[in-house]
Amino acid sequence: MRIALLGELELRDDDGRLVEIAGVRLRRLLARLVIAGGRPRPGGRARRRGVGRRP
Repeated sequence: MRIALLGELELRDDDGRLVEIAGVRLRRLLARLVIAGGRPRPGGRARRRGVGRRP
């Protein structure tokens, strides 16, 4: 899996095919997890920033 953050967020599988990331919230969550560098993130912080909220 390869994730590109410069420019538009892009996710590719092991074969290099582009994987669709549906929805702004999911892209935002994925970007935050990548930036965290594999470190665990507390759930409360994500909820306060709007990740996982229903419209």
